[in-house]
Amino acid sequence: MLDNLRGKRLIAPTVAALAALAVLVGLGSWQWQRKTWKEELIATIAARASAEPLLPERWSSLACRPLGEAGLAESCEFTTVRLIGRFDHAGERHVFTNAPRGAVPGGPGYWVLTPFDRAAGDARLYVNRGFVPEARKDPQTRPDGQVSGEIEIIGQIRTAEQRGPFTGAATPAANIWFLRHPRELLGASDASAAELARWQGKGPSGLDFYVDQISPVPPGGLPAPRASRIEIPNRHLEYALTWWGLALTLVGIFAAFVLSRRRELRGA
Repeated sequence: MLDNLRGKRLIAPTVAALAALAVLVGLGSWQWQRKTWKEELIATIAARASAEPLLPERWSSLACRPLGEAGLAESCEFTTVRLIGRFDHAGERHVFTNAPRGAVPGGPGYWVLTPFDRAAGDARLYVNRGFVPEARKDPQTRPDGQVSGEIEIIGQIRTAEQRGPFTGAATPAANIWFLRHPRELLGASDASAAELARWQGKGPSGLDFYVDQISPVPPGGLPAPRASRIEIPNRHLEYALTWWGLALTLVGIFAAFVLSRRRELRGA
């Protein structure tokens, strides 16, 4: 068979076609595996979003490990909780984001993360109160939303975001940040031991986790709390079929090429 391929000058094209076919089939299989993973991810998030919020006293009994360390199923990520306490608006931090244009409001703006002092003297934590457009970054442009006094909120536990190679550098003087990471927002490297102790107690550490507020919507509508359900696209079936379709196309093209080569040799 090898001599037959060599005689028709098909060894190099065959090796190249087999290598390309293996890559295309492998990519399709990988996307199929990603589809299964994404479906499990979406189901887990939906189940936690629809669950009854944990009562405030349950916080101290939660043993949460970071998402990257434990994986979604074994983490507290998106666990819905009910908390009672007070916002410390003087410590408000603004994390830059670009909300989808379909969102209301949308476009460039900021997540507003505010220290939240839980009732009964429990450790404080950052609450992501929601999105504000770029023009409403200054709290003075949305005074109604700076609620005072004790308040009950419903939110979801989130793991602190990790810095990547393309994450922007914060500008503390302008109150512009690029990570929802309590340690960075707090300036933990410069904070005193007493200040750090205020963020750590029973339950998830306020230095390693924060809470995305879902409700209530504050007076005036800003900051706009994040929706309880996160829409995660799942196009992996489409991607898998695309790669496998390309693999079939390659087989067809190579078969046509071989037939064409055989005709050429017969006519020579």
